[in-house]
Order: sequence, then structure tokens, then C-alpha cells
Amino acid sequence: MFRNTPKPEQSEKVVVSEKPVEKKKAKRKALFGWKFKLALWSFVLIAIVSGIVEITILVGGWFDANKIVPHQVIELKISPPFTIESRMVSPISGESAEPKVASPSGMRVIPQVMAQEPNVIDQLTDYIHLAESTRGKALVGLNATCKAKGMSNEYGYRAGEGFCFPTEEEATATVKDWVHRSLQVRGVPETLCRYNTGNPVDDCPYADQFFSLLESGKI
Repeated sequence: MFRNTPKPEQSEKVVVSEKPVEKKKAKRKALFGWKFKLALWSFVLIAIVSGIVEITILVGGWFDANKIVPHQVIELKISPPFTIESRMVSPISGESAEPKVASPSGMRVIPQVMAQEPNVIDQLTDYIHLAESTRGKALVGLNATCKAKGMSNEYGYRAGEGFCFPTEEEATATVKDWVHRSLQVRGVPETLCRYNTGNPVDDCPYADQFFSLLESGKI
């Protein structure tokens, strides 16, 4: 009965591929993102360049309207309330200048030379110069050694160390200063004895020779 009845047609489903559409959308998004980034970086670059130009103009305008005038620098020096000085030491012997027992001088009369006289320092310096190197004419000793080095020491100053001054002027100034400082605390005989032996006594051959030359007018 139903043998020849035709079977209803089965509806066929049409599957439409969506891949081409998705690809187009992705391309559009990528294109839009690239253009946006390019525009953003272009804006930032333009802003930076504009800022640099603006700052340059402002700085140039400031220097056109103003100038920098240097001021004289005033240096303030604060001096300490005290100074430290080395103890007086004999330039020749290097011994300490601490007081020692003086040898008795008996009844010998020592010529009085006042340390306050302006020429006393020069007289003592000249005598030391004469006694130590015959005023620079000695051919042996520290005087000759220093001259061989192109230096100077005609006063026997720090002879135990073989010390030499760069110039004769510096040597003379140093010895004068030593004599001056010594005369402020002791007399002429003690100064000379201390220079020669390190012992600040009031009687020694070094001082006796000075007074003899002084009396004869050779100093």
C-alpha cells in the first residue's frame, strides 16, 4: 500500500563558512591599532620637540634680558685659640732644650750684650756663619757637601742629619729666626752654647770666642 509512497525529502543543512569574515575583521582591527599607535607616537614626538624648542626660546630670552655678574669671593679664616710650636732644640747637637745644670763660671766677667739691641740677632747670625763655615769659604764639612748638591748650609744647622737648604737665603732666614726665638727666653751666652752643644749654659768656648771677636771689633 505504501510501497510507492515517496519519502519526504530530507532538508539539507547549508553550512556557511565564517572564516573569511573573521579574517577581514582581524585585519581591520590590526590596521586600526597600527594607525592609532603611529598617531600616538607622532603626537608624543611632536610634543617633545615643541617642548625643547619652547624651553630654548625661554632660556635664550632670559639671557637676553639678564646677565650673570661674578662677585668677589671673601674667604673667612677662623684661627684657633692656640698654636703648637716645637720645643727649642739645638740645631747642631739635636739635644733637648730642657734646662740643665750650668757649670760654674767663677769670677769671669762676661761682656753684657743686650738681646733687645736690633743688631744682636745679626751679630749672632754672622758669628755662627763665621764659626761654622768661615762665612761659606770652608772646603770641607757640611758646607762643601751641600754645595756639591747645588744647595746650601753654611751655618751647621742640623748638621747631624746632613741637612741642606735649597738656597742660602732660606738658610740665613731660618738661623735668624732660631736665634730670635732663643733670645726671647734666654741670654746671649746660653743661646750660643745651646746652638753649639744643646746645653743652655752661660759659659762655653763657643760663646767665649764670640765675645772675644766682639771686643776686638771683628763682628
